[in-house]
Amino acid sequence: MAEAQPPKSYRTLIANKAVNDAFPSPFTSPQIPTDPDDLKKHIEQSEIKSNPKLKIGILGAGAAGLCTAMILKKLGREFEILEARPHLHGEDPPVGGRMFTYYFDKPKKQQYDYFDVGAMRFPYIPGMYPTFDLIDWLQLTDHMIDYYFKSEGTVRYFNDRRGRNPPFVGDIFKVGVDNAGTVPQELANQDASDFLNDIFGKLANKVSEPGRTFEEVYKKVIEPLDKFSTRNYLMTLEPIKSFPEPGNQAAVTWLETNGFGTNMYDTSCVEALMDYLEFGVPYPHANLEQTKPSPPESPQKGVGYKKDGWYCLLGGTQDIAYAMYDKIGPSNVKFGKTVTSVTVDTDLNSGVRVTTADGEVSTYYHVVSTMSLGCLQTVDLTGALLSYEQKTAIRCAHYSESAKVGIKWTSRWWEDQLHIKGGQSFTDRPTRTVVFPSYGCNVPGAPAVMIASYNWSQDASRFGALMKGPSSEEEKSLIKTIITDIAEMHGKTYEELKLLYVDHFAWNWQNCPYTRGCFALFNPGQFYEMFPAITRPAGAGFFHFAGEATSVHHAWISGALASAYRSVAEILMMEGHTPAEAETILKEALAGEHGKQPLMRPPEEVDMELLQRQVVYGVYHGQDGGLKDLQERMKATSI
Repeated sequence: MAEAQPPKSYRTLIANKAVNDAFPSPFTSPQIPTDPDDLKKHIEQSEIKSNPKLKIGILGAGAAGLCTAMILKKLGREFEILEARPHLHGEDPPVGGRMFTYYFDKPKKQQYDYFDVGAMRFPYIPGMYPTFDLIDWLQLTDHMIDYYFKSEGTVRYFNDRRGRNPPFVGDIFKVGVDNAGTVPQELANQDASDFLNDIFGKLANKVSEPGRTFEEVYKKVIEPLDKFSTRNYLMTLEPIKSFPEPGNQAAVTWLETNGFGTNMYDTSCVEALMDYLEFGVPYPHANLEQTKPSPPESPQKGVGYKKDGWYCLLGGTQDIAYAMYDKIGPSNVKFGKTVTSVTVDTDLNSGVRVTTADGEVSTYYHVVSTMSLGCLQTVDLTGALLSYEQKTAIRCAHYSESAKVGIKWTSRWWEDQLHIKGGQSFTDRPTRTVVFPSYGCNVPGAPAVMIASYNWSQDASRFGALMKGPSSEEEKSLIKTIITDIAEMHGKTYEELKLLYVDHFAWNWQNCPYTRGCFALFNPGQFYEMFPAITRPAGAGFFHFAGEATSVHHAWISGALASAYRSVAEILMMEGHTPAEAETILKEALAGEHGKQPLMRPPEEVDMELLQRQVVYGVYHGQDGGLKDLQERMKATSI
């Protein structure tokens, strides 16, 4: 059971500040109408109406779409999900989106014979409570097991040299200038994770300095930082004083190599700082392997949640999606429905029209799009009354690349020979990250499946170019590279590991037509510029945006769930409910039975008062002259 609702995180405070600053006057004042009749009057003065007798349409059956449906079902509302993926005869329903697990044994027969291609691990921290709430709601709590970042035997392999026991000090990788490398020797001599912690720790101290208001912190720290990428910050500002001169490029590249995908430092420094404030480290996989426990000597069973613990779902994350699908009822999902256009009809009581590639036209009361912005970009939204900011965000908001390759072997050679049980190995070779399973440890005869390569950013795009199908020469070359890298990293030979190879599965999220990118990771300035636009409704208030990109928690299931909650709250406010009423309605619908833990508590990132202003603003912003007329009326009535 998760803890009580935490106070607002800095991530949420930053998001709320960005949203509020994006409002034109008089929306920056919180005194938007709060009386139900006043709000309803403002909405009714809009030119666009819809028909409450119609179903609510949901685009996409990923985490956000399925959660939206679950909440609507608890509210007693009718809904329908349109999912682009076809449901092939004899196969499991293609639900879950980026909650995607690949099973080598089909249909599923053997435990542990899988790997998570998408979401795979969950930290028990306040911002992630919605995920744990959902797992409890679905009665999957007993399936949660510890996720292990640390294990005896894992390695770091850089510059063709192996390091086994962190911290890695004394330039063991020979990258410093004194050893014919290019990295300033003082940095090369210390563990890169310690150096990163020092840099981001100083920023965190500035943010958390006692006596400072959030407004002061925002003006002095966050707002200036939003203009920089992590690379720019490290290259041009103060933090690197131990080098001969600030901004040594070789130093920054070395830090990036240790903690992230190649060229991932080009994304927003604010994103990196928010991760640090939430996780305590700049990047979750950078140094947590030093701090988490090793697996027990006996097979794992369900665990109770521990503060700051990390967990995975035994059987694969996609089991969450299957349980959500069963909860909402399969009859409420239509598969093979690729959306081609969304139009808000200007006729009274006509609703929102959605057209799919097969020519079918459906009309809904409201539509919630949980499609990735990359997929939404190719939908004809000419009639959806989007603002310019929303159109820009859909086109420009940055998504990161990610690719994984799972390999099945004849035996768990890493466990039997190297005593590796969970954990990760890192390298600057093309394979970059090897993730050993946290499940099946110490289980005799357990299937031998690992994530043989987990890549982000440029590393993912380069490997992704070789993912042409298991029988292609390109993919055969890819697997040879990965096996060679793993062998070299762990003191094996290619020949002995090749004999143990059984099968593989390769996946590049950038090439997936149903995502066209893995997860949102904003570039400098985009959080402040684009986040407000995609967290307010379009279509005069009847077209809503959901999904992890529209949450402060990019890349996490928790963000998708929070966005679903927000979208349903928007619908309630469009019906004239005040923020307090909408919150009460949702709390009552999601209350646990007999005083037990709520099925889903209000996500800390959803501010109902601020959301109401977003809704009223969204009602008018896509209509010619509508926003100007509303502003004039609000000024005239001193609202």
